[in-house]
Amino acid sequence: MGADPRTGHRPTLVLRHRLYFLRHGETDWNLAHRLQGDTDIGLNDTGRRQARRHAQVMANLGEDWAGFDFAVSPMLRTRETFEIMRGELGIDVEPRLDTRLREGSFGRWEGWTWAEVIEREPDNHAIWIAECWDRAPHGGETYGSVAERVREWAKDMARPTVVVSHGGVSRALRAIYQGLERRNLASLKVSQKRFMRLDGGAVDLL
Repeated sequence: MGADPRTGHRPTLVLRHRLYFLRHGETDWNLAHRLQGDTDIGLNDTGRRQARRHAQVMANLGEDWAGFDFAVSPMLRTRETFEIMRGELGIDVEPRLDTRLREGSFGRWEGWTWAEVIEREPDNHAIWIAECWDRAPHGGETYGSVAERVREWAKDMARPTVVVSHGGVSRALRAIYQGLERRNLASLKVSQKRFMRLDGGAVDLL
């Protein structure tokens, strides 16, 4: 696949199998626009409803989910999302918990709202938003580093897979799978109401 003429970036990840990527459901920190990263926060009621909605959509896709791997970030909000989905789908599968699918760290920004980041560190915030692929918050992780974790994980895909992970991981994955622009990648929206199917170079929202 050639480079995207709009960005000059070339996709650098080819998936050998179909992949469904689900961001965890909403947490109270998501609702407050508070940065979570490595902080282990559970789902709120809206997040639990979102997980049930995902399972309902999945049930109508005609897939044999028993033939899929389920790769899950070990964080509480992703494990809760998976457990709700598994119960709703009525499938007896165990998740493959993988630290490579954890959310990227925001370092000392964790627990701050976006408004607090902008107020306390406006210059650092502006630099990070534009250059998050190579720049990290203080003590945090770059999107480029997250992408390398995802790339290493993808090498181990042995069959069609459902991933339950995080917004930052989704952005990093799409950047290398679709050849997206690296600058301002942090501004790419990642829904908790819908999930993605990645297959044959295409991305569909479901």
